[in-house]
Amino acid sequence: MQKAKKSKKSFILNATPLIFLSKIGFSSILNEFKEEKFTTPLVKEEVVTKRKEIGVPDAVVIEAMIKNGILKVRTPTQNDFINVLRQVPELHEAEIQVLALTKEINGIAILDDTVARQAAIVFEIEVHGTAYLLLRQYFMGFLSKKQTITALNKMISVGWWISAGEYVKILEELDDDEYIHKNL
Repeated sequence: MQKAKKSKKSFILNATPLIFLSKIGFSSILNEFKEEKFTTPLVKEEVVTKRKEIGVPDAVVIEAMIKNGILKVRTPTQNDFINVLRQVPELHEAEIQVLALTKEINGIAILDDTVARQAAIVFEIEVHGTAYLLLRQYFMGFLSKKQTITALNKMISVGWWISAGEYVKILEELDDDEYIHKNL
């Protein structure tokens, strides 16, 4: 299997990928990526502060990633663009921060919310979902096909939502040797 080339773009992660990768014990896959990994203050508040207050164990894992420098917290500074994003109905403040920071540093937004993904496309921001991280790990040779499918199924079993069509597409991509060249 050919190794994927390192992307020059940083990943900016929203809450969903952090929560669900941690819930299934897969947060360590983020260590394997050479790209810088960022999140925003509002995402940190959602996944660490609020979740620690209610005793959710994965919050401690995410907090350790931040303390160990695996995941950096950064505030977007382009207020004009933030204000534009605030005009998008149903876009939450944390998603606004993720999209704004992604555009600011020309990174890749990692989020699963449909509205946020549609906004990313409209504003020409590269966007992928949680499954992209698992597929990258597979094509980089860090996960087997079985481990990748098991991880997807575990995320679904703990509440991660994906449509049947998207799930089938992911399974097809696992069998597509050209995927590595098109998307990595």
